[in-house]
Amino acid sequence: MPCTKCFEKGFKCGVEEKVWGSSRQALEKLSDSLLDAGDQDTTYVHALDNLDQRFPATTVSAMSASDRAFLSQIELDHRSAARQAARTLYDLLQPIFEKLSVQTLSVQPGSKNDENLLQAALKMDRLLNAALAGAQSELSDRGLYSQLRASLDRVLELLG
Repeated sequence: MPCTKCFEKGFKCGVEEKVWGSSRQALEKLSDSLLDAGDQDTTYVHALDNLDQRFPATTVSAMSASDRAFLSQIELDHRSAARQAARTLYDLLQPIFEKLSVQTLSVQPGSKNDENLLQAALKMDRLLNAALAGAQSELSDRGLYSQLRASLDRVLELLG
């Protein structure tokens, strides 16, 4: 349960305060920036998924070359925006990862992760909201941020 002082923004046990100090205004600004970056990433990932649903390979192959190029540019723009939002999120979270000694999880040889980009982005969004927006979580701070980093790493991997 978040401490009383930080409850309004959902901060869990003051981890963010330990990293950035106790200025309420600074913590609110940071929280807003993190949640905004997460929302932007999720929005662009949803848009990419919608494009895939609306334009299956059979539809794309029947399009004119100029229409395919236009669609491809839209996909590239969305992917680039999603990647930029995820990088911003990663950069903002890096001080917490360092403070909690959260490392990138190495993938075991032979292990398989079938999670697609949309699934990874939604998981990351749920964890981000648990960390910053007061969503329920049974995880410790370190456990929460460890899973958040792994999810964010997966999103960045899938975005290329």
